[in-house]
Amino acid sequence: LGLFPLGTLMAEQLIKQGAPALILLFALLIGFAVTMAEPALIAIGEQAQEASPGKINALAIRVIVALGVALGISFGAYRILTGAPFHYLIMGAYTVAMVLLFLAPKYIIALAFDLGGVTTSEVTVPLVTALGIGLAAA
Repeated sequence: LGLFPLGTLMAEQLIKQGAPALILLFALLIGFAVTMAEPALIAIGEQAQEASPGKINALAIRVIVALGVALGISFGAYRILTGAPFHYLIMGAYTVAMVLLFLAPKYIIALAFDLGGVTTSEVTVPLVTALGIGLAAA
């Protein structure tokens, strides 16, 4: 109840600035920050590091996932601002994911797909939803 009005207020203030690039940058930064703070991602990163001595670094996992989420949220904000067709953004994202699937080491593939679900937890979803609803409303 507290986050949605806050998200709307943030979006309205960003839109008043009249700089779409500022909105996209804010979406990128908030996406990165909330993902880095996600407790489930922290736990999974540490477990992956323990299970694979020397192969997986917990901080690297968090940073890479946070960058991916940040880009996804920026694309979402771009779509809200421009009305770009959703299916093109999704097809592009899945194409990148499939290309990376063939380039990634085998031991990381299952973890990479699982981390997508891990990031949609207590911290990320409420804040990102509030921002998205705020942008759409404003």
